[in-house]
Amino acid sequence: MTGLDNILRALTWGLHAMFASLLVFGVASAVADSTLTPLVTFLAVALAALYFVRNRLWGLGALTFVWAGLMFHGQDFMWLEFPLVFLYLRYLPRWVRLPAVGGLWAVAAFFPAWRYPENWTVAHAVGPAIGTLFGVAVFFSYVALRQEAERYRDLAAELRSTQDELAQTENLAGRLAERERLSREIHDTVAQGLSSIVLMSRAAAGATNPSGHIATIHEVAEDSLGQARRFVAELSSPPALPEALGALVQSHRDRARALGESTAFDLQIEGDTSAVPEKVATVLERAAREGLSNAAKHAHASRVVVTLSVFPDRATLDVADDGVGCSGVGPSGVGPSGAGPSGLGPSGAGPANGSGGYGLPGLRRRVDEAGGRLDVIDRNPGTVLSVNFLLEA
Repeated sequence: MTGLDNILRALTWGLHAMFASLLVFGVASAVADSTLTPLVTFLAVALAALYFVRNRLWGLGALTFVWAGLMFHGQDFMWLEFPLVFLYLRYLPRWVRLPAVGGLWAVAAFFPAWRYPENWTVAHAVGPAIGTLFGVAVFFSYVALRQEAERYRDLAAELRSTQDELAQTENLAGRLAERERLSREIHDTVAQGLSSIVLMSRAAAGATNPSGHIATIHEVAEDSLGQARRFVAELSSPPALPEALGALVQSHRDRARALGESTAFDLQIEGDTSAVPEKVATVLERAAREGLSNAAKHAHASRVVVTLSVFPDRATLDVADDGVGCSGVGPSGVGPSGAGPSGLGPSGAGPANGSGGYGLPGLRRRVDEAGGRLDVIDRNPGTVLSVNFLLEA
């Protein structure tokens, strides 16, 4: 319950207390004046009973009639006009409220002048007038407070509804983000491994001595299985970045050898790699995986070099090849929001490595989310995939 609700409840109980007090005051005055008769007692009890059916129009009429009857037998019952003002304003139609209140004041002011002329003075008219005006002011203040309380209740209900909708939206957004993250992880691990296995199995099918191919397929399958287990169960942390990059480069060497390709894959590491945060290291490893995969499938290069450089303020990873390059990308490269090389498929992802568009676009989103920058630069000949992260001092 709000503070306004408490105020409204206090005003309501105050009205009840005022009615009871003035009724008791009138009865006590009748006792003091020796005018308390069984009829006056009956009318006082009837007035109290009718007070509880005041919300009916006939109840208000009966209440007014009984009140006038009490004034006929005791002048001090006139002060019951004050709570009646509130009842008139509360339960009568709007168009008749103020005229009815004016008539109520006239009865309270001038009925005693007719019934008790010897005791009546101008103060008996002015006093009820002041009380009536005060009652009107209090009533409309009460109405304003009540409307304000209802407005706050509506706002609170709307706020709760909005909070519920926001919680549902955040829950949905979290599920969608997690779904996208899982899609990227599957592409970067299992899908690429399976793609390599398919290519090598095709090469092994036409080879006279497939033992080398089978051994490479076995290695790639084991690596993919390890990636899948770590990805699904998340039971172990990823290997250190140099070891992960070394394993990647060696995997592509084995693949090229198994397929009879002459592409050379090299790795160069400069700086203290332990200064690279784990989150950044994971993105750099994914970038190397994507760059090597695209170079192996699309560049037709004689050499691919992965270079990891760690400086005091930043970490960079470049995957450079001397292949056919890409069209539509100038030397300035492509930033995080630019389009990728058309030779690498939709939005720079190539055929998405058979994974429905989770290649370079997925990597670009991953880099953006981690606070880095992805550039794809056409060297003509050759292409460089470059990822840069600022490191905290």
